[in-house]
Amino acid sequence: MNDCNKSMQEESKRACLLLNNDKSEYLGILENLAKPVILLTGDHRVQELNCAAVELFRGLKSIGADGCGKRDGLETIPWLTEEVTRFRADCKQKELFIKEFHMDQGSLSFEVEIFRISDANRTLVFLNDITEYTRVEEALRESERRLRALTNATQDAIVFMDDQGYIVYWNHVAEEIFGYTSEEALGRELHKFIVPEKYFAAFSQGFSRFRQTGQGDLLNQVLELSALRNDGTEFPIELSLSAIQIKGCWHATGVIRDISARKKSQEQLRKLSQAIEQSSSTVLITDLSGNVEYVNPKFQELTGYTLPEVIGKNPRILKSGEKMLEDYQRMWKTITSGKEWRGEFHNRKKNGTLFWESASIAPVKDKDGQITHFVAVKEDITERKLAQKLLREQNEKMQTELEMAAKVQRELLPVALAVKSNVTFAWRFKPSIYISGDMLNIFPLDQTHIGFYILDVMGHGISAALKAITLNYFLKPTKFQSLGSKEYAGIGAYDDAMLSPSLTLELLNERFTDESLINLCTVFYGIIDTEQSLLTYARAGHCPPLLVRQSGGVKELCEGGPVMGISKKISYKNYTVKLYPDDRICLYTDGIIEAQDQQSLPYTKERLRKLICENDGKFDINELAEEVLRDVNRHMDNVESKDDLALFVIKYDGG
Repeated sequence: MNDCNKSMQEESKRACLLLNNDKSEYLGILENLAKPVILLTGDHRVQELNCAAVELFRGLKSIGADGCGKRDGLETIPWLTEEVTRFRADCKQKELFIKEFHMDQGSLSFEVEIFRISDANRTLVFLNDITEYTRVEEALRESERRLRALTNATQDAIVFMDDQGYIVYWNHVAEEIFGYTSEEALGRELHKFIVPEKYFAAFSQGFSRFRQTGQGDLLNQVLELSALRNDGTEFPIELSLSAIQIKGCWHATGVIRDISARKKSQEQLRKLSQAIEQSSSTVLITDLSGNVEYVNPKFQELTGYTLPEVIGKNPRILKSGEKMLEDYQRMWKTITSGKEWRGEFHNRKKNGTLFWESASIAPVKDKDGQITHFVAVKEDITERKLAQKLLREQNEKMQTELEMAAKVQRELLPVALAVKSNVTFAWRFKPSIYISGDMLNIFPLDQTHIGFYILDVMGHGISAALKAITLNYFLKPTKFQSLGSKEYAGIGAYDDAMLSPSLTLELLNERFTDESLINLCTVFYGIIDTEQSLLTYARAGHCPPLLVRQSGGVKELCEGGPVMGISKKISYKNYTVKLYPDDRICLYTDGIIEAQDQQSLPYTKERLRKLICENDGKFDINELAEEVLRDVNRHMDNVESKDDLALFVIKYDGG
């Protein structure tokens, strides 16, 4: 409450003390008071109203009085009765509250004071008119709200500093920029928490002058300085200071903007400008009509045109005439629609030399999204185009050679046995690329022995395929003796050596093993004795074939030794199994069982085994081989195989 209101309250207290003495002369004093005074009896009825109270109630339309009574017809005042009742119930000696009265011409605000008169259980009520004070306070509050709304709506920090250098106002943007809440900042000396130490001396000297004169070198300017955040980091700001005199003392208002983003953008722009100037690519900027406004030094170096020669000109001065008009029209349509265009130009230098450029042309837009310029970034790709041409020619040549090699490799695969026998076969062969590291074959060794094998050279492509073809060459009966070895020379009869799968693998391993361990190889080599109905085989790390019995059983031919190519000293053993009519031998490479689906899950040997068992007897061996390959492809579901696929099914028809 202001000083005037305090004075009215003191006056009320003195009047109450006088009335407690119950002297009639003091009633006259109350009567002459300028403020409304009401004296209530013990049952809250009006005993006395002074002139000011009578005037007040006469002007009120909605006071809510009832009955007839003293002075102006008042007997009770309901709203006052309620307050006095609570007042007495709480056994208070004094009560103070605000009451508003609504009149036709406006509202009146009163500060109501209630005092207990001790001798007669009466109550004395004073009404202090505070209407004007209320209006002034509300106007001040409204002014403060507007000021706060204005300062909070700005994007800048606003800080008020008094004549002692203490913060007296700190808006929400200042909280965000500096990291101090208003509660933390108010009352603190400005220079002790947001001013970097390097400015201390200048601040102290300048502020001393400002306090005395309201003048300073920093006033009414926009300056770029540094400030400190709550975490101690220094950052760039833009500062504008102004002075205001209050009660003879100079105060300062600071408008502060965090320009970190601007500084960062400026630095990025500087780097970009430097990068463009020093770029190994040509950069060209044109206006909306396509006339050149800027080219970087690389453009001048590449084309031979100087900056004055191209400014204001159209880039068509570089045209070689090889690009169609429609191509330029499509390019122009793309960039004028706001999109980026990428393509190549076969242009001509100032000296007439032709060169290739890869270009990216994009529109430059203003803040409203309107196109203002076009920028082209181009790279000299002449050498690349020549290299691409040579590479394309080499690829075409290699493609032709690979296709020929693939054709040769497929021609090496078995078509039919050269002699009549009770053995039939079917195969499926699918390289991951043109040629494969997988090979298979079947051939007669004599009138009663049929040899067959399947092999998988580790790796893919030409190297693996060449080794597979070489192994295939030496496994032919007519070339077998050319393997040669000291061990072989001691065997004696060629026929005996030729009919030993284990010896065959040992001779191959010795011949083709080196220390590099390149192109290791797995092989399954078997010989069917059609007279004795026996299968003799040796296995060098290859996937175990499945022997499917006509009776329904399945035997996995898993006995064997390690892969070929690890060491020349590896020995292999022969294993023998009895064959019965309609038995089937299913050989395969790991590409079959390791073929992956969309989730990288393999096909698996178990699935292959199940498929063969479920379809045994339903299909002939050719149909069975086809069904296996179809099932593998279904599993892969359009996923390209990473490995070669080879499947070899042999049926023994009986002796």
